[in-house]
Amino acid sequence: MTEYDHNKETLPYTIAIIKPDTVLNREKVQEILTRIEDEGFSINNILQRFLTKEEVLNLFFKHLNKDYLDKILVYMMSGESMIILLTNQVTNPIEKWKKLIGPMDPNEAKRSAPNSLRAKFGFDLIRNELHGSDNPRAVSYTHLTL
Repeated sequence: MTEYDHNKETLPYTIAIIKPDTVLNREKVQEILTRIEDEGFSINNILQRFLTKEEVLNLFFKHLNKDYLDKILVYMMSGESMIILLTNQVTNPIEKWKKLIGPMDPNEAKRSAPNSLRAKFGFDLIRNELHGSDNPRAVSYTHLTL
């Protein structure tokens, strides 16, 4: 993972999202937040709210041509999500968050990354319960207001 040089650049960040079904369960949310902090992240801001269609499309722009995009839209707009601004002063927070949440498919996560958050909390490809952008450019395109 890339190391952060505090003398040369602003603090790198990523946006983490806990999806609607999990947000309904306070115990699960607290377990995820505790795990995030235990993994060395700083939680700089948290906001719980409904996402707009435009925000969901921005978050999932790489899936625009997939046949399951409508299912993602319906699910992500079905309830409030928790949007979390994460930083990490030692490693690249995007890479670190992606590793912590595991593969997109929770069934794959259970096989290849059994300690990942998606392995523990995910249900299926649509309701994998956590979102993480793949790169800094994707993070900057999310246009979520924290």
